[in-house]
Amino acid sequence: MSILKVVIPAFLILSAVGCVDIVEKQDLDDLSTQVDKLKAQVAQKNDMQALLYEELVKRTNGLEKKVGEMDILVNDLKAQVARLDDLNKRLRADVDALGKAPAATPATPGQPATENSKALKIEDILLEVETVITQLRGGKIKGDEAASRLKPYAQHAAPRLIAELRDSIAKYEYARQLEQVLCKLPPAELRVPLIDALKRRA
Repeated sequence: MSILKVVIPAFLILSAVGCVDIVEKQDLDDLSTQVDKLKAQVAQKNDMQALLYEELVKRTNGLEKKVGEMDILVNDLKAQVARLDDLNKRLRADVDALGKAPAATPATPGQPATENSKALKIEDILLEVETVITQLRGGKIKGDEAASRLKPYAQHAAPRLIAELRDSIAKYEYARQLEQVLCKLPPAELRVPLIDALKRRA
């Protein structure tokens, strides 16, 4: 009887120890599996974050490039506006000077008409003006040649040149050539169109 009292508790203790070992091993396997899953999830999230960061960097660089281009365009527009203001002042000064100038002496009767005073159809004049402006815009002729060809038709050419200048403010080189052509036309022939242009600008 005393032997049973010793054996039974020992057996119970061993059985308990064996069960604990089995439970601990299963828990460790489950925990290891969970850790592996978590590692995979973390790695996946890290990859996604890296891709997102790379995309954000690309977009940021693209925006910075566009901002730089816009700054350049704004500076060009400011320069164009400054030149147009300067041209406006010069045109106003020309108009004021023309208003104070004496009237032109009429042609003496009997004298032959000069080349510039020969009667031309308005359609031919306007066609020549458009042709010269188109060639100047396309770079086929320079400002000096354009001014020379438009001088005989300055009164008709000035409004068209001013409209072309207003529409070409963003084209630096072309706008500069238009300004040069306007400045080379005879002031006496520009008085009326310049006054009209200044009124529209005001």
